[in-house]
Amino acid sequence: MDLKTKRRLTDTFFPGTDPIIRNILLQSPLQHDKVVVNIAARAGSSRIPKKNIKPLCGKPLMAYSIIMAKSIGVDRVIVSTDSEEFAEIAKNFGAEVPFLRPKKLSTGSTPPGFVTYYMVKRLLLEGYPVGTWVELLPTTPFRNYWTLKKYLTLLERAGNISTAFCPTPPQHEMRHDGQTIRIPNAAALSDSYCFYKVFSGFVGNKLNNLESRWQEYVLVNNPVELLDIDTYEDFLLAEEIILSGCYDFGIDLC
Repeated sequence: MDLKTKRRLTDTFFPGTDPIIRNILLQSPLQHDKVVVNIAARAGSSRIPKKNIKPLCGKPLMAYSIIMAKSIGVDRVIVSTDSEEFAEIAKNFGAEVPFLRPKKLSTGSTPPGFVTYYMVKRLLLEGYPVGTWVELLPTTPFRNYWTLKKYLTLLERAGNISTAFCPTPPQHEMRHDGQTIRIPNAAALSDSYCFYKVFSGFVGNKLNNLESRWQEYVLVNNPVELLDIDTYEDFLLAEEIILSGCYDFGIDLC
């Protein structure tokens, strides 16, 4: 997405972006202690049509994230979508779809942060006292119940957490100590080096924590949990994993 388009979307949906959420929280008489899980599932997908509702061992792909989110005891599980069809399927598996996402925020080039900000701001303006916001991607179905519970505990302590992993071999652009760096010759690095890359399998933020907090990165070592479904081959691999019973979801999800 080019800079001009980003500015136009910002002016349309997020005028005065910086102070809005902070001001709402500061001025609200409510105790913002509700935990919301958001699953962003737009209808459009470039490689696989309607990927987020494509059946995976008898369930729509996004259903795995919905069921797991509902099992961990949060206050609301919301699916952010631009599709009436997706909304109905999400509701059938117990998620809420309080409103449809604007089409302009549902393109392949829309920054994920725009979607998150739109959802958070709208819930706050409607008077819902959300205090903790968690994003689960529908394309990463392999999550363990007990691991997610641990992430929620860490989130309460740290204020902000994201999953990450150590690519092998290292990629040319990595995130290290919060900065993006370029490695001119990644293959030449010693095995003792590891540059962690953010993986959006779980991203959580405490909105009502206005004082400075740190960002915690949780390392994901299980290669199955790193599977981000993007191709038909990924779907076949996910089906094999589920049918073989070689991944433990921690609950009877299948």
